[in-house]
Amino acid sequence: MGLFDRFKTPKWKDENAKVRMEAVKEIDDPEILIYMAKNDKNQYIRADAIEKISDESILADIVKNDDSSHVREKIVKKVEKKSTLTYIAKNDPDNLIRLEAIKKIDDKFVLKKIAKDDKYDFNRLYAAEKINEESILIDFATNNADKEIRKEAIEHIEDVNALKKIAKNDSDWNLRLLAAQRTNDEVFINDVNKEFNLKMSTQSKEYLERYINSNVSDAMTKIELSDLVNDGTIQCENDIDRLAKILPDKNILVTSVKRNGNELEVNYRSI
Repeated sequence: MGLFDRFKTPKWKDENAKVRMEAVKEIDDPEILIYMAKNDKNQYIRADAIEKISDESILADIVKNDDSSHVREKIVKKVEKKSTLTYIAKNDPDNLIRLEAIKKIDDKFVLKKIAKDDKYDFNRLYAAEKINEESILIDFATNNADKEIRKEAIEHIEDVNALKKIAKNDSDWNLRLLAAQRTNDEVFINDVNKEFNLKMSTQSKEYLERYINSNVSDAMTKIELSDLVNDGTIQCENDIDRLAKILPDKNILVTSVKRNGNELEVNYRSI
């Protein structure tokens, strides 16, 4: 080392972030790495320094004070101590970082508290699933406004009576059918399926009739009702497309429809 090299600013203190980023890759001194992890103004450099730190007490201190979610995410993936993970799971402001901590926690007491108190629905649901807390899962399945959350909860409920109640009352038919299927009660499943088919069949017919507003009648054809509604399996939003395919000319606009027994009288015009 030359005489003037002693007075050069070390790379890890350089004003240029790119230089410091290269420097952190070369540094093995734990004191310098800890200093950079706590104090570098660039979050990505702090995160790179954290990758090389194994002392969990240092990481626990940083995770409580660093305002970068990128840095805290690096830490939550490294730490294993129950106390640090519990702190993150309960206190981190980022929903997904708390979730990462929850995934690594096995303590039933901690998970139950998170399942009751976390402000993010999915975190509460995930914690409840880990400990199979039926009462919380049932509450999610019956009361949560988000159907994806309800679906996730239904998939983990074992209580047959609760599942039957959901199958009878949920506002979403897909979830009602899912809940019915999970009861493993063939008679009940068949009853729910019949109700669904009847609902879809009626809805399809009503939708088609409401769709028609014009009285123009350039041409007329007759088609079997069974071609449009097949035991309720054709979704109502597809009926018009299905009708257009059945009619001889696809470049048509349906203008009126009238049901006559098992036939539909359809008026349409070319467009």
